[in-house]
Amino acid sequence: MESASPLGGRLLSSTDLLEGRRQLRIEHQGEIYTLRVTSKGKLILTK
Repeated sequence: MESASPLGGRLLSSTDLLEGRRQLRIEHQGEIYTLRVTSKGKLILTK
């Protein structure tokens, strides 16, 4: 689900963003980052 954030940015559900996967690769300014869900359900973003 996407909605407006109180800070003015987009708010995306991690469930919608990851689409059932445990990790997602993100390209930002020519660099690749990995967003992953830990075994305890936390999110970690690494380069």
